[in-house]
Amino acid sequence: MHPAIRAASFQLLYRPLLARLPRAELESRLASHPDPVRARAFLDAPTDNLDRAASVFKTAIGRIESALKGEWLVGPQFGLADIAMAPFAERLTHLRMDGLWEPFPRARMWSAAVLTRASVLASRAPDQYRFPMGET
Repeated sequence: MHPAIRAASFQLLYRPLLARLPRAELESRLASHPDPVRARAFLDAPTDNLDRAASVFKTAIGRIESALKGEWLVGPQFGLADIAMAPFAERLTHLRMDGLWEPFPRARMWSAAVLTRASVLASRAPDQYRFPMGET
C-alpha cells in the first residue's frame, strides 16, 4: 500500500507544489535533501503512476470488502486492523479518490465509520500542516 500511496500523493499533492517553485529554489531544496537519489526522483518521477496506484487501491478496498463480517475488519470491535488501515482511508479522501469505495458498499460504510471516529479524527494532522489539494 505504501508505494501506491506515495506515488498518488506525489502526483496529486507534491508535484503541483514543486512545479510552482522557481527552478533555482527547487534545486536548492533538493540539494538539502538527505538522500540525493530520492531528491532527483522528485524531478524524474513518472506521471503514469496514478492509474497503477488506483488499481492497487481498488484491490485493497476489495480485500476490505471481503474481510468485513460486521462493522469492523476483524470482529465486532474497532481494533488494530482498523487502526492500521485508517490512514489509507483518510489519504484516499484527501486525494479526492474516495469514489473508489463506491462499488464496495461494506467497505464504503467501514471507511465512513472509521473516518468519523473521535480517535481517528484526533490523530489527523491539523489542516494548516497538510499539503493542500490543487484544483482538479
